[in-house]
Amino acid sequence: MRRIIISLVLMIAGIGGVQAQGIPFFRNYLAAEYNGHNQNFDIISGSDGTIYVANFEGLMYFDNAEWRMIHTPGITRITAVFRDSRKKIWTGGYNYIGYLEIGEQGQLQLHGLQNSAIQGEVQWIWEKDEKVYFLTSVQKIYRVEGETIVLAPD
Repeated sequence: MRRIIISLVLMIAGIGGVQAQGIPFFRNYLAAEYNGHNQNFDIISGSDGTIYVANFEGLMYFDNAEWRMIHTPGITRITAVFRDSRKKIWTGGYNYIGYLEIGEQGQLQLHGLQNSAIQGEVQWIWEKDEKVYFLTSVQKIYRVEGETIVLAPD
């Protein structure tokens, strides 16, 4: 009887070990390791596996080698990040809407869309019918039209 119980325990432990192989690995980075503010708002993965984080200081990204920070013009915080169906990375923050692009020397940089009418902090970014929308903290919804931002109709 004792052998049966021990065999059952070992078998159950073995099954649990097999199931545990599908659990993803997570690592918690300290702010001192990524050289940014300790307040993060949103996170996504790019199509190439790069991790993008909306951070109080700007847009952070991890390219599987090291953390890097891209500051917004005027150094405003980034509070939302989104990847659309065309794989473009969109960012939003306090009175800021923009997207990630590759600069002339191959470096990643933020391209802010100018519109002095943006009010509040971007809380959510989404796509509908191939149009990108932004919801701000003052309950206004904006839509991207080319290189401009327009207030979406109610």
